[in-house]
Amino acid sequence: MKKDYLIVGQGLAGSLLAHELLRKGATLDIINKTDRQASSYVAAGLYNPITGRKMVKTWNADKVFPLLEPYYRELELLLKAKFLYPTQIYRPFMAMEEQNEWQGRIAEGDYESMIEDLKTGPSDNETIQDPYGGLLLKNAGYVDVGALLDASRAYFTGRESYHESVFNSEEIEMLDGSVVWNGRHYRRVIYCQGEAMRNNPFFSWLPLRPVKGEILDVEINFEESFILNRGVFLLPTSANQPSRLGSTYDNHNLDHQPTDKAIAYLREKLGMIFERDFEILAHRAGIRPATKDRKPLIGTHPAIKELSIFNGFGTKGVSLAVYYAKQFAGHLQGNELIDDDVNIKRFMSLYPN
Repeated sequence: MKKDYLIVGQGLAGSLLAHELLRKGATLDIINKTDRQASSYVAAGLYNPITGRKMVKTWNADKVFPLLEPYYRELELLLKAKFLYPTQIYRPFMAMEEQNEWQGRIAEGDYESMIEDLKTGPSDNETIQDPYGGLLLKNAGYVDVGALLDASRAYFTGRESYHESVFNSEEIEMLDGSVVWNGRHYRRVIYCQGEAMRNNPFFSWLPLRPVKGEILDVEINFEESFILNRGVFLLPTSANQPSRLGSTYDNHNLDHQPTDKAIAYLREKLGMIFERDFEILAHRAGIRPATKDRKPLIGTHPAIKELSIFNGFGTKGVSLAVYYAKQFAGHLQGNELIDDDVNIKRFMSLYPN
């Protein structure tokens, strides 16, 4: 029997796209080699509407954030699993000028859906370094991506759609408008390989810019109801897991080895906003599939219409992948257009004709 799609990779991007295609009535298989060092497992899974040193609205926030929590709640019901943790984020101001600037922004009314409160003085928690106050953000939190992936894998396996195996693109054959792999016929192959895309013979021309990130599980006295986030993030301690502290950014040493340098960096950055030491319980490193322009890579190969890609979500995968999984599934199964700023056509000048 010929199926519609073969999805290569069952990280966050591949899993969400598979769920969306199944919702639209598509038939598919997923091939994946489980790797607990992959970025989807290592990442803390934050979704945060205001990011960066300049504390600006994250790209496409008005499109993306209204979908997130309803989508993940619905997926939790489908998969009978818990992985969504809506949690406010507190971002301290670094100077009085920031406080003044944000009072003006709020008065303009463009941030109402994202801001719970603007604090003009220090917190009750004396260990938090925020003499100028800070922003308390709503529509924020984190997704336990590892739990989502494990539950999705069980779901796909129950549908006899999951294959645990290393994928080699040389094993596929183009035959009469179909792609043949392992004796099975598909209408299209969709690559969702994360940073492994660098070695993909069909899509390696796209400008992936992988970034290594390191995260710590720590024992620390931080039992607030919010995530502390400025330069680094600190997830609060819960009954089920320790606090998590991250993350580093290294685009030179692209390996999975945790480093002492990362520990020193995270300790220094945390000390700027939170005066309390910690004990390290676990230390992980992963490679994020970031891109040249920090936007996803979505679309169909310029010469081989049976091959597509859904990749490059970087540090914002938890938020961006929901919106674009819906859009790309609508494109593949119907007539929905792919946004120009994520369509791989924007890099056609790099394609080796």
